[in-house]
Amino acid sequence: MAPDTHKSGMDCAKFDIAAYLDGELTPDQEFDIESHISGCGLCQTEYQLQKEILFAIDSVVDDVNELLEVPAEFAKVVTVKAESNVSGIRTSSERFRAVFALAFLLFLTAISLGTEAGAIAFAASQNVLLKLISVTGFFFHFIFEIGTGFGVVLRGLGQSLIFSSLATLVAAVFVFAVSSLTLSRLIQRFNRSSKV
Repeated sequence: MAPDTHKSGMDCAKFDIAAYLDGELTPDQEFDIESHISGCGLCQTEYQLQKEILFAIDSVVDDVNELLEVPAEFAKVVTVKAESNVSGIRTSSERFRAVFALAFLLFLTAISLGTEAGAIAFAASQNVLLKLISVTGFFFHFIFEIGTGFGVVLRGLGQSLIFSSLATLVAAVFVFAVSSLTLSRLIQRFNRSSKV
């Protein structure tokens, strides 16, 4: 049966001959395109043209590969040269450039991931921040409770020891007065010695 060369080409647009030649189609798609090519003169011509182009490219690549023969230890030589040319980050300007490049790449990654990934990252950072605030609050609350308990114990001891008798009250006032006088004299001596 001779192929129909009078088809309009409207049905041909759905067939990807290049993908067929590259072997990228499923078996069902290959069967469909083979059936179509056998009955369509335009697609047969296109198929032959693309096949000839592929053969021409393959022959040119083969010729180039023969001309440009890669040395036996090419990969090893390139690796050694690349490793010997790498210098560590030693100066502050190199560190700054590395940090800047990393920040820029992270920024581009965040943009490329889109708003949903940004929302997920924001929610995760918010969750971490809330946990950090919670732990910090617990720590300060714990210290506050210890201080409050210590203050209650000292107040109880002070009331029972100092204010239970007149003699202990007078002794406490005397110790306070002597310590205040001693402290004021020490401050005066310090001020005199610092002026000299």
